[in-house]
Amino acid sequence: METEKPKRCFWARLYLVSFFRYSRLMTMSRKPSINPNAPYMSSGILKSRADPCGETYLLYSLTPKLEVISVSSAVRGLLGYEPEEIIGRNLIELPILAPEYHDRLKSEMDRVINNEPIPPVTYEFISRDGKRKLLELTAMPLRLKGEVCGIIGSAHDVTEAIESKKRIQTELLQADKMISLGVLVSGVAHEINNPNNFIMLNAPILREAWDDAFRVLDQYFRDNGDFKIAGLPYAEFRNEIPHLLSGIEEGSRRIQRIVQDLREYAHPSSLSSHRPVQVNDIVEKSINLVQNMIKKSTKNFRVSLANNIPPVNANSQQIEQVIINLIQNACQALTDKNQSISITTSYDEKNDVVVIIVQDEGKGINGNIMPYIIDPFFTTKPAGKGSGLGLAVSDKIINEHGGKLLISSEKGKGAKFKVILPRKRPQEKKNVLIVDDDESFRRTLTESLRQFAGLEVDVASNGIEACIKIGKYHPALLVLDIMMPGMDGVEVCKMLRNSEELSGIKVLIVTGIPHTSKLKELHSLGYHNVLMKPFKLEDLLIKIRQLLE
Repeated sequence: METEKPKRCFWARLYLVSFFRYSRLMTMSRKPSINPNAPYMSSGILKSRADPCGETYLLYSLTPKLEVISVSSAVRGLLGYEPEEIIGRNLIELPILAPEYHDRLKSEMDRVINNEPIPPVTYEFISRDGKRKLLELTAMPLRLKGEVCGIIGSAHDVTEAIESKKRIQTELLQADKMISLGVLVSGVAHEINNPNNFIMLNAPILREAWDDAFRVLDQYFRDNGDFKIAGLPYAEFRNEIPHLLSGIEEGSRRIQRIVQDLREYAHPSSLSSHRPVQVNDIVEKSINLVQNMIKKSTKNFRVSLANNIPPVNANSQQIEQVIINLIQNACQALTDKNQSISITTSYDEKNDVVVIIVQDEGKGINGNIMPYIIDPFFTTKPAGKGSGLGLAVSDKIINEHGGKLLISSEKGKGAKFKVILPRKRPQEKKNVLIVDDDESFRRTLTESLRQFAGLEVDVASNGIEACIKIGKYHPALLVLDIMMPGMDGVEVCKMLRNSEELSGIKVLIVTGIPHTSKLKELHSLGYHNVLMKPFKLEDLLIKIRQLLE
């Protein structure tokens, strides 16, 4: 026992040194993201407070053998463990660090013990409930009387930040794809439509010319016997010409449909064309239009249309286009005429939606391609059998109607396409994009605008994320901070001003710095609507209402 007492005293002293030294270091080195005394959102005034060393930061200290000397109470929130369950145990032997990171942690901590500087490193930890979290660890040597006797550091949960970065990268790729599609649409409209119109106008004239020439040639054939045209005997040629002319006309119409699909996909439709329509009438009309294809594809075609379905506010031609696309897909998915296709309609009174289901017993869809089947130009059909736009356009149409297109399928077990349409016309709410690097400000402002102004609100934490979202849809208003990491508010405004398409977006600048060169630069660009922090919610709502009206 005589040797245990000095050992305990040593580690107790080391714990106190590490805790106070690192707490002070964190408090001094971490600059709050906002002024903690600035009232932003409370009791009618927008306010946000930040703790310089909040519960999301975990402080720890280790022995050179990676035994835990101390750990702050933040471990409860981050990993679900009490400090007492971790202190005194070896970090590698604890069930909190993912096994694949053990060797890496040992290697990095050895470098710290040997006085080698290391940057923050991200490790995967496992919480008590089994969830995996990404924690960024900082570590530095702890010295006592000039010698390294341990490690002190912090751990910060970066799971959401890393996942958000991945989402932004995915959205950026998708936005780039949509930009490319827009360029493609413009090129197609100009380069294909004009020559195709020439074909469509002249093909009927050729048919009329053939009908007139046919009578003369037939008379010549009867009087003089067979002769050759384009290297073929006339007796054979006279039967082929009508098919050739029909092929030219059908090919031209197909080009026209593809171009129209591209336009439908690339440009949003207007809600002004929505009228109360009966879904059953649209389904019956759609079936009549593809009746021949249905008869060629299956002997088992079933239709069940529910009675007393209320009307929905919709563009009947667009919904008809969706139903025809789904029926055509179902027909093409069948491998046997004994396989069935069924169409049903119903009314879900609880959710106040009308449901249309198109189901087939065809070959089904592989699970690995399910995430891509509504992407434009994605198709599993043979060349010439599909443009890959049918489902993409259908999904876009249903979304614009405030509904959903749900798809379920298993390979070899057919597919089920469920169209859900709200009975009431979707409201044309104004979209507001809040761009600010202060998370608590974004969250509180979002709740306030949704509750008191009835606006559709989206958020972005920096200028780059804002530009991605502006590229996907055009918000009616930007509530924009000036000072942000990476791309700041001035650069966002320059991007808007330099784009003819985006220059009409309204911008409300919110800042806590009244005298800055960036504010003067914004004024020179034509952005004069500024609200200084702190501000009252009432003032914000008045300003937003003025800008949107």
